[in-house]
Amino acid sequence: MKTLVEDGWNEYLIRCKGNKHELFINGVKTADYTEEKDVPSKGLIGMQLHSGGVAKVEFKNITIEEL
Repeated sequence: MKTLVEDGWNEYLIRCKGNKHELFINGVKTADYTEEKDVPSKGLIGMQLHSGGVAKVEFKNITIEEL
């Protein structure tokens, strides 16, 4: 199991099937929930960093796959 890399690249996987969502950082599941609200299944995808400290965020090799 990999741990969080603070000074390099991490892999972040978001897997959604219907209203079920699973999130993984470096292969470790960090969230597993079912969306209770009726939200659109199509639309824009945004990436953000929440405030709370000094941080630098970069993205690379972003892919979206429909399975």
